[in-house]
Order: sequence, then C-alpha cells, then structure tokens
Amino acid sequence: MITGFNDDLEYNGIIYHIQTEDRGTNSPFVETRVYRGGANIYLQKTPYTKVRKHAKVEDIIKEIMTIQHLQIKEDVLAGKFDDHKLDTLVDDLRNDVNTDKIIVTFLSKD
Repeated sequence: MITGFNDDLEYNGIIYHIQTEDRGTNSPFVETRVYRGGANIYLQKTPYTKVRKHAKVEDIIKEIMTIQHLQIKEDVLAGKFDDHKLDTLVDDLRNDVNTDKIIVTFLSKD
C-alpha cells in the first residue's frame, strides 16, 4: 500500500479536506474523498485491476493517485462542490479520471 495525499483547501470561506489513498492490490482502487465540515461529500474510486501484476505497479498507482488528487483539488477551487452544483456534477466528476489513458501515458515514458 502506498502513502496517500491529504490537503486542506479554502474556497469561498469553506475548508475542504481532500484525501487520496491506495486501497492496496487486494482491493485495487485509488480513492479520493472530499470532506466539508467533517462530512464526506464526494468519493471518487479509480480501479487499477488491469495493472496490479505489472512490474511497475507502484509507479503506476502513484501516477493515478497524483493525477486524481490534483484534479479533485482543481475541482474544489473551481467551485464544483458548491451546494447548488454538487448534485448535478457528481456523475461528471466520476468520469474525469481515465485510468487507461494514465497507464498508457505512464508506460510510454520508458
């Protein structure tokens, strides 16, 4: 299991906590949660089942974690988690991270 990321961001006077972690190869997902006032308001899970036996699986997971975490931070600062927008945007946000694209890009770096 890989160490994750934790950030607190302020947007419109509200503190959002963003937490990204690897669930481990037995549960091959990268999860990012957004908290506001201690309540979990959003969860994004990105699977990495296809690469869990790859020789560079840890590097690939780190790349997925980094991209996913940064994307959610950008979304918070863009106001996508405002109360009036949250319900309509959750489905769109879940599709923002394309695992296959991240993996192909990472592997093509070699």
